[in-house]
Amino acid sequence: MRHRLAALVLLPVLAACGGGAGPTTAPGAATSAPGTTTSGGATAAPGGATTAPVATGGGSLATGGPVTDLTNLCGLLGAGDFAGLTIPGAGTATVSTDGPGSAYCTFTAASAAQGGIEFDVFVGDDPDGTYNTILGETTGLAPATIAGSDKSAITAGVEGQADKPAAVLVKKGKLVFTIAVPAGLYREAAINALSLIVLSRSAGLTG
Repeated sequence: MRHRLAALVLLPVLAACGGGAGPTTAPGAATSAPGTTTSGGATAAPGGATTAPVATGGGSLATGGPVTDLTNLCGLLGAGDFAGLTIPGAGTATVSTDGPGSAYCTFTAASAAQGGIEFDVFVGDDPDGTYNTILGETTGLAPATIAGSDKSAITAGVEGQADKPAAVLVKKGKLVFTIAVPAGLYREAAINALSLIVLSRSAGLTG
């Protein structure tokens, strides 16, 4: 299993379900760093509360959609989902997998640990073990509240440090996923919103 990220915040945003998504890639451990933590469903940032960006859609970029196929987990998110939440630079995802039920989806040439955009997702019989493994391998994650999740954690990362992205880790039933993007203004809120999108598209994977 790889490391990755987590999420918190209940942002006053969306739940989008879109069109198709490309395959995705590359394992690359994303190490998150100490960042602002939030609780009780509110998005927090250094110096006080912040508002989350509102999803505007990805324009001509493809978005993800509902997925039930364990060999197409990267299809839950697409480049348009990131663009719609003001996270630029995502392209067609490249995928690496350990087999059905696992996917490492990289939307940039660089992995999350190198300052890129990455989405890793797992469906299996030991979701708590998977969650705890990722939590232990990712520094800076703090407990979070994400609507619809069993448990979650998030870090705002450190802006300007490629190896310390904003990251979120979420568990729902058998599903565990992480999302990591370059740290920056409102990025914690954005990855929380992306988590809500994934949860809305993954109902067939959590049981």
